[in-house]
Amino acid sequence: NFKAFSLVTREDDPQWSDFVNWIVESIFYAEERHISKFEYVGMPRKVLLFGPEFGRMMQTAIKAVGNYGEMYARSVEKVFPRNNTRNMQNTVAPFGPQISPLI
Repeated sequence: NFKAFSLVTREDDPQWSDFVNWIVESIFYAEERHISKFEYVGMPRKVLLFGPEFGRMMQTAIKAVGNYGEMYARSVEKVFPRNNTRNMQNTVAPFGPQISPLI
């Protein structure tokens, strides 16, 4: 049984919505740059979009969950295989390619 998931944030909290979007984009960016969970230090540092206490938010996110490909492999790969490709731009997935505007 396959369950569909999506990100939803409150309409009246644009700062939280922006934060969630930046984390999601950083997960796509990490895969595009071949930055894995164990190479998280390759992510941008001192991103002060949300204040100094969240300056390493992109590194922290990748360290915690890995890049898009790593997350895909843990959760969706068995249902929708990516044909052993690492770069999401080379795959044929039912959801289409995910592209990060961070680059």
